Amino acid sequence: MTDIKKLIRNWNPIKAVILDMDGVLVDSEPYHVQSFKIMMDELKLDYDDRVVHSFIGHSIEANIQAINEQFMRGRELNLKEAVDYRDEIYLNLIKQSDLKPLPGVFEFIETCRNKNIRLALASSSIREQVDVIINKLSGHGWNLSSIFSSIVSGDDVVNRKPDPEIYTRTIQNLGLSAKQCLAIEDSPAGVQSAKSAGLYCIGLKSIFINPDELNDADLLINDINQIVNIFN
Repeated sequence: MTDIKKLIRNWNPIKAVILDMDGVLVDSEPYHVQSFKIMMDELKLDYDDRVVHSFIGHSIEANIQAINEQFMRGRELNLKEAVDYRDEIYLNLIKQSDLKPLPGVFEFIETCRNKNIRLALASSSIREQVDVIINKLSGHGWNLSSIFSSIVSGDDVVNRKPDPEIYTRTIQNLGLSAKQCLAIEDSPAGVQSAKSAGLYCIGLKSIFINPDELNDADLLINDINQIVNIFN
């Protein structure tokens, strides 16, 4: 973990902050968990919460593969069909939900705008999910679509996190170098993606993920308000 004083000095030229969506911008992780529970219940699988909580921070494809390996030997789910069905369940859940931004998110956005630091979104979620969540959060008085200089979804890349492509694409969209950008991530795959692309990365602790799995981040924080305090 980088020394905090050295890290803050390195942040002087930061021109953009790139946010992950699930678990950073919005508390959508419970809906991901619920969508897998619904799917696994329909398959009549014998699982416990430990299993579905282990899915957090990994791609939907990887989680379907884990279901096949743990529960579906000899009757494996078709990967694409299962991913599409799980996404359909999740999308219906978030459309019906009252999603709210995580504490400190809008304060952080305001801080960045006051300091002329650009904002971008880099999410492995499909574009339709990203759009639904952005629209729901915009109902809280912010037009996030206009605030983000770049929005890159899982549909916009060939390889999703932990591959660095999402971040490489985002910094290209911004016209900046990797070291001019700071990523905020809450999952091991996200941290790996950002660091592999050469960005500074803050790891946001989550109740779903062991903090040790985020140790590749330059800094670990408990909530977004801590970043507001650092920036100010």
